[in-house]
Amino acid sequence: MNGVLSVQLKLEQGEFGIALIDDENENSELDRNVIKVPKEGFGFSDFYLEQLKKPSFNDFKKQIKLANNNITIRVKYL
Repeated sequence: MNGVLSVQLKLEQGEFGIALIDDENENSELDRNVIKVPKEGFGFSDFYLEQLKKPSFNDFKKQIKLANNNITIRVKYL
């Protein structure tokens, strides 16, 4: 799957972290295989998972200071 999804959010100034899942089967869960590896796409704000280690909030937090901020989320499929 290739494509771009743009979402506009109005946020107050502060520190935020955004996590995203591609819930392909629309069951409101991140489905995993037998060894707990995600079967659906996932991503985090301005952070691309290089290893199979769950990131901490500090890994993907973003400081929002101005009205116009861009946050990139690259979705990973395993």
